[in-house]
Amino acid sequence: MHEFFYSRDVLDATERAARPGTTLFALGLWIRLGFIGGSALFAALVSMIDPSTRTGAALVVAVAGGTLALVAWRRVRRALQEEDRAIRSLPGN
Repeated sequence: MHEFFYSRDVLDATERAARPGTTLFALGLWIRLGFIGGSALFAALVSMIDPSTRTGAALVVAVAGGTLALVAWRRVRRALQEEDRAIRSLPGN
């Protein structure tokens, strides 16, 4: 479905997975989680400007959001590097 949205390399990478489409689904999930974590970090840092905000709660949200963003960034980066290595190891590349 909608093969023209994805490059041939991405489609070949997903076909090697145990279930077709799991690689793109996982990457999309981690990208969204990273965005949520980054947004929580930004919102917590901005909320610290307001004097009525409890600093402890804002710090907890900032640390949790930053950790989620960092973990998601590393997972996406590692998955893309693994796919790149897999594509380069194919015969003819």
